[in-house]
Amino acid sequence: SLDDGSMLNDAAVDFFLRLMHRCLAPRDDVYIFSTHFFTRLSGLGAADGESGWRNVSRWTRRVDLFKHRLLVVPINGESHWWVAVVQLQGKTAASPSSMWYLDSFPGSPDRYQEALRYLCGYLRKEWAERAP
Repeated sequence: SLDDGSMLNDAAVDFFLRLMHRCLAPRDDVYIFSTHFFTRLSGLGAADGESGWRNVSRWTRRVDLFKHRLLVVPINGESHWWVAVVQLQGKTAASPSSMWYLDSFPGSPDRYQEALRYLCGYLRKEWAERAP
């Protein structure tokens, strides 16, 4: 456990997620976003994921997200890390078929609805811009 007043930083979260992916679940159909992704997607005045897409459009330009089955999105809000896991339907749709939230300290449902809104908007725009 962390000492009082200590916090997990983004580099530690990135490292841990990649280590878990490599060692515990080495699957090609899982894509793990950077800890900075959601902050950037939802920042700089973006009202939703479609407008926020511009903030992160270069981050996945060489990645076909829709070939992945699961997208893992670490999110930091109110000095607390949690993870959104998006299950995609495959190459035929831009909408997630399911989304789960892994959160050791569950918050208000609004927290998850906001993440859903941004991530769904992002995926719609990503599909419109990059789908084959």
